[in-house]
Amino acid sequence: MDSAYNPFNIHQGEEDSGSCVVVCNGKPIKTNLHSLLEINILRTMHKDEFNEYQRRVKQFRQLTEDEVDILKGVDRKIKAQESLRKCRIKKKEEIITMEKEIALMKLKTSELQKENGQIADILSECENCRNNIILK
Repeated sequence: MDSAYNPFNIHQGEEDSGSCVVVCNGKPIKTNLHSLLEINILRTMHKDEFNEYQRRVKQFRQLTEDEVDILKGVDRKIKAQESLRKCRIKKKEEIITMEKEIALMKLKTSELQKENGQIADILSECENCRNNIILK
């Protein structure tokens, strides 16, 4: 056996009996490789944890067709969750960017309105001067 550190293989000598410790959401779970973990536990695993668990079960024994189907379904579910998580992060970043752009546009609008008011005042003064000249 390889003696290199592997965070997923906490108790390396126990695989012969099928008893081992796997990691689910960073927490170790003692399990028996003779049967699969419950689907709801598998679905909560991170992608790397699930792949490691799947690899260990396949190394220990031959999977039945039903078990292969279950693992494929769980893998699809985990991939979909990961994709959804990435999509949410991207959407959140886009919203933050848009909010910054809106704040800049509001500032620019305020500056333009102030400048417009100054120009209107100057124009009003010019008209007053023109009217005074015409009246004289």
